[in-house]
Amino acid sequence: MIFQYLFPGVAIAVANGKIFRKLTKIENESFKRKRMDEAKRREEKIRMTKAKNMMVCIGTVFLVCWIPINSINLISDFLHMRDMSIINFLGTYTFYICFTACHFSAMICAVINPAIYGYFNENFRREFIILFRKMKPEKIIERPEMRMELKEMNGDEGEISGKEK
Repeated sequence: MIFQYLFPGVAIAVANGKIFRKLTKIENESFKRKRMDEAKRREEKIRMTKAKNMMVCIGTVFLVCWIPINSINLISDFLHMRDMSIINFLGTYTFYICFTACHFSAMICAVINPAIYGYFNENFRREFIILFRKMKPEKIIERPEMRMELKEMNGDEGEISGKEK
């Protein structure tokens, strides 16, 4: 639990704390400059607030997603110290359902992080949309060079079809 939850949680908190302080310092310095007009100040403040919110959100999601698996592991270790088994305590079926749900919660953290970055970062969102559009099958088939390759693969001179002759 120390290496799987507490150490990464503390590392995220410390790193985010340092970044948060640095962003606050940059924000305060940029507002002290007299040359910046009101619209730029407002835009800079919004950008800094988004960055800070993103850091808090990522740290919170990590901690919340990993609590269930660490809790079940902690309970399992506690019962093992008392010469009991969590499987005997919960029952085999219930244990495996609980463990699967807890493991799913921990692994979903890796899926949620890109969504958080995409929500808070316009550049990331724009690049993700471009990548997603490139992955669509209809877009790939529309390219002329791909049509030629598909014709050669099917041995077809005429229309492209996915069916074998």
